[in-house]
Amino acid sequence: MIQRTIFIYYPLKRGGFKPQFFGKKEEGRRKKEEGRKKKEEEYLYNKVKLLSRKNSELNYVNRSRCRLLLMKKNNLF
Repeated sequence: MIQRTIFIYYPLKRGGFKPQFFGKKEEGRRKKEEGRKKKEEEYLYNKVKLLSRKNSELNYVNRSRCRLLLMKKNNLF
């Protein structure tokens, strides 16, 4: 009962519902869009980073394979 009274009283004390929420919708929308853009940029950055790491690992593996093949071919292994 006390919580309900406070819930009703607080918006009235602040001057009604409209002034309390005025302009917050746009602000919230803008923040959400900024958050989405930031997440998208982070995702793309991490994807590029991961791809470059994979490529370097693949190059290392391919070089190792080539070395092994050459060593086998030359009877060094």
